[in-house]
Parts: sequence; C-alpha cells; structure tokens
Amino acid sequence: MTLKYPLSALLISSALLVGCSPGSPDAPEDTVTPEAPAAPAEPAEPQADTDNAVDALEEAGAGRLEAHEHGHANLVAAMDGDMLTVTFESPLMSVIGFEHEPETEKQVAAMEALQDSLSETANFVTLNSQAGCLPSQTETATRMTGDHGELRVEHVFQCSSPERLKQVDLVMLAQYPDIKTVDAVFVSDTQQAAAELTGATTALNID
Repeated sequence: MTLKYPLSALLISSALLVGCSPGSPDAPEDTVTPEAPAAPAEPAEPQADTDNAVDALEEAGAGRLEAHEHGHANLVAAMDGDMLTVTFESPLMSVIGFEHEPETEKQVAAMEALQDSLSETANFVTLNSQAGCLPSQTETATRMTGDHGELRVEHVFQCSSPERLKQVDLVMLAQYPDIKTVDAVFVSDTQQAAAELTGATTALNID
C-alpha cells in the first residue's frame, strides 16, 4: 500500500493538533499568575523601619545618663512671658554619694532629705528681688539607668517684672562641694546668657 502523504508530514500535523488541543495542561498555566496575591505584603517594610527608629530613640534617651560626668551638672533658666522655669540636673553621685535605688535605711533617709531640701526654693536658688518672682511649682525626681543615676530639680516662678531679672544664684552649690562645675544658661524672648558656675562663683548674671 502506498502512503498518500510522507510520514514526516503526518507527524508534524499530529504535533500541531496536540499543541492546540483545548485539553492541554500547559495553556491555562500561561494565563494564571498565582504569585500576584503576594504583592500586598510589601508595605510591611516601613513598619520595620518605624520600629527601628523608635528603638533608636529609646536607646538615645538611655544613653544620656551613661554619658554623664561626676562633678559636673547643668542649669537652665527659661523665661516664658512672666513664668520662669529653673531646671537643674546632676549625677546622683555628686549630691548623695551613690547612684542606685536606696538599699538601706540610711540611704532611704539620705534620699528623702535630699529631695526635701531641694524642694525648698531658698535651699536651691535665689533671684534678685527686683524681678518680683514668687515660687509657683516645684518638682524633684531621680532616674536610674544601669549603673548611673540622675537628680533633676525644677522650680517654676511667676514674676511680676520679668524684664528686671538680672541674676540666678544657684545657692545649693554651697551644700554640695562634690559638684565642681555647672554649665548654666538663661534664655528668654529677648535675652540670652551663659556661664560656668563653681562653688566660688554661684551666680548666673543676665545683662
């Protein structure tokens, strides 16, 4: 029997029919993209960045205590309208001799005495009388981080003549000789002043 068409032509035709068959398992795979639903997962990355930023800020706050220097303190006097806020910060070691939570009755008593004393304006700071500044609010607090502790004292005054404030005298230095130097600054809407205070020079003068 003689074939009408060459065998090679029949084989090619069969291959074409198979490739175009509706039942071919390859055709549907070319039109479906199962990975597409995974795209919304990308916004998760900014959240990780936000978490890292928050952690960095918290570590920076804790690092401020780790960098403190025994014998050195800071004083900021800020006038806002007729309200004067005087803030003092110092390592606890310089004012009480230890930098941890009180562990004995003696240490508890010493901490209470320290805070009670500096809550009294006259034991903390004096201002020239011409400014007419009267105590309005007082806060003393301690903060512990690792092996370091810090004392923070804040006094708020209401002044009848704020423009006449000429001196902030940190009289507490006479009671705490272990505080060797204090970086002091004064700021208001119209004036600025800065000085290094010591046991011999306790007043920040405002020109």
